[in-house]
Amino acid sequence: MMSALATELLKNHRTLLITTTTKVWYEQARKIAPVIFMEANGTWSTELTNAIGSHGCVFLAMRPLASGKVQGIGPDLADELYERKVADCLLAEADGASGKPLKAPADHEPVIPKNTTLVVGVVGADAIGKECSEDTVFRLDRFLALTGAKQGDPIGPELLDKLAQHEMGLFKGCPRECRKVIFLNRIDLLAELGAVDQLARIVEGATGLVAGSVRNGSYLIYKLSHLNPK
Repeated sequence: MMSALATELLKNHRTLLITTTTKVWYEQARKIAPVIFMEANGTWSTELTNAIGSHGCVFLAMRPLASGKVQGIGPDLADELYERKVADCLLAEADGASGKPLKAPADHEPVIPKNTTLVVGVVGADAIGKECSEDTVFRLDRFLALTGAKQGDPIGPELLDKLAQHEMGLFKGCPRECRKVIFLNRIDLLAELGAVDQLARIVEGATGLVAGSVRNGSYLIYKLSHLNPK
């Protein structure tokens, strides 16, 4: 998703600082942009400026990890770099779902900088029609508590909407004035789009909805958040 956003923004002549406030796989990061590590690198700020000038984008991380992931930066530093306007846009991955299509966040998640103007909550459409289970939902107990569902219940538009609207759900920790958009990914795996149409009808007006397939590069805009970014 970050790669797709970066590609579109670069097409529109925007410079980008890309990062994570959690951890991402190094191989994924370096496919998006040149990676700069801050730890034990006294010239990282200069390298960042030069890389953005040369490539239009850069991925900034704290350090490589033995797991093959990279450790991201703190939300305070993300805010500082945003305020310094080191690039036109700052993209930050703020949460992961352990490869599962749905997730309810833990107490320490997501890690969203306070200057964030748009939060995209990514949901896998391949969860629709499946049961609420450990195979489908990361942090299943929290998901059941937030949505009122029971283990084994089918996942449909109503549960997705409850996850999106709950203050401890999909958009937990969002700054008050930021825009919120649900991105329903992998709709190419659905036999038909009836459930997506239903979600578009019931989702609150302050929350946007885009459905599509990052893999196929195809997107359907159902509605966009009406709030203006700061």
